[in-house]
Parts: sequence; structure tokens; C-alpha cells
Amino acid sequence: MKKDVQRTFVLLRQLYSGRESGYARAETRDGKVNLNLVVQGFAPGEEPGAFAVTESGLLYIGPLNMDSRGQGGIAAQLSLSEFREIQVLFVAYMDGCSVMVPLAGTVGRGCWVDWTKVCDEVDAVLNPHEEEAPKDDSPAPAKAEAPA
Repeated sequence: MKKDVQRTFVLLRQLYSGRESGYARAETRDGKVNLNLVVQGFAPGEEPGAFAVTESGLLYIGPLNMDSRGQGGIAAQLSLSEFREIQVLFVAYMDGCSVMVPLAGTVGRGCWVDWTKVCDEVDAVLNPHEEEAPKDDSPAPAKAEAPA
């Protein structure tokens, strides 16, 4: 019995001059996609995560398991429908208060990416801000006076 297996290789290219490099390999089998994303060249202490730009928005794949040499990766399983929506795979991490996206690669035909919007969404995932409690502007209840 022959199994229908499809493999996709994505080269993650540097978005700016740096030392990072990586690739992703996806294997489709039995309606599921096994995604292996591998990176190297990250500085100690950086905690990168794997993300994807999809037709419906941002998909957080998960944190990369990094070693002390700056090498790491993630093995994730996606549904076939999730994988088919992916247009760009990328790696991002927080550098202080700003989001850094050192690596990205197109899947299939890719798309135009609004990186400012993507970085804002990544910031919300990697650095969640606590929701401020709504302020109660209603006046305090009046105290009842006891009859004299």
C-alpha cells in the first residue's frame, strides 16, 4: 500500500544582517503535517518563537527549544488545513521592548506582509500585557443617616 507523502522545504532567510540562519521541513502524511523548524546563530538568552502568517492572521507555532550554542528548533504537528493557509514562516524574539524578526521564508507563493502589524501581534503573544481593569466612574453610594 503506497502512502501519499508530500514534503515542503522552506529556507528561512535573514531579514537583516546577522548571524542567524535556519530552515523548515514539512512532511504531509495521512492528513497531518509534521513541521520541523531548525535555527542556529542565536545569542545566549534569546528565546525565539516560531510563527506563521496565514490567510486568516498570525499563527503562533510555539517556542523554540534552544541550547547554549544558539542552536535549536521545534517539532510541531499541524492540521492540513492550517498548513495550507500558511504563507510565510518566521522566527521572532523580544529584544528588550521591541520585537526582532531575524528569519523568514515563504511557503508556496507567499504574500505581501505588513511587518509592523505582524510585530505588534507577535509582541502581544511574547509579551502579553495585563488588561487594565475597567474604571468604575459611578459615584459612591450615599450613606444613609440614622433617624434622630
